[in-house]
Parts: sequence; C-alpha cells; structure tokens
Amino acid sequence: MAKLKFLIPSIFFGLVFILVLLNIAPPKSLNEASLNQLFLFFTPLFLFFTSLINFYFKFLIKSLFLSFWIILLLIFKSLNFLNPITLIILLIGLLLIFIYFKKTLKKLSPTKIPKLSSLQK
Repeated sequence: MAKLKFLIPSIFFGLVFILVLLNIAPPKSLNEASLNQLFLFFTPLFLFFTSLINFYFKFLIKSLFLSFWIILLLIFKSLNFLNPITLIILLIGLLLIFIYFKKTLKKLSPTKIPKLSSLQK
C-alpha cells in the first residue's frame, strides 16, 4: 500500500503528459517551438520523471535533480549540443550532487539526535 502512494502521482503525470502529446500541435523543431509549447511539454514530463524516480529513491530532492538532469539531456540532444564532453560534464555534476546529498543525509541521521530521556538525567 505504501508503494502505491508513490506510484499514483507517476500514473497521473504520465496521463497528463500523454494528453499534452495528443492535444498540442507539435512544432517542426525545438527552435521553432513557442514558449507555451515548451512549457506544456516539459512541465508534465519533468513532473512524471520526478514522481517516477521518487518511487525508486523515496527522496524528493534527489529525484528533482535527476529529473532536471534528464530534461537537460533531452534538450541538449534535441539541439545537437550533446557530445562526449558535455555528457561527461553533466555526469560529473550529477555525481557531485549525489555525493553532497549522501553526506548531508549522514549528518541528519536519527541516531545523532539526542533523546529527551538522556537530557533529563
């Protein structure tokens, strides 16, 4: 039942993304797309990726960064900016973000929070 709680937003945003694909007229290229078309396409896609990745990680901030990274990868690929150098730079940035969050999560572990019973003695 707890897994279903994380899966319902993924299904919802996936359906919204499919509705956007079916109802919005696609531009010929990304350069010719209007701001409304870009916003209507990438927002449900970003939310779908975020909720789907959050189903696996169960940590929203990591899911947001990984989804943003995937969207950047898609944009770079569609504009033909994606080459091995930009891919390596994006991977290093993503790795550094995950290492940072891993260290901050260790600092916030519940074992380091003092208990009230030990403070009263």
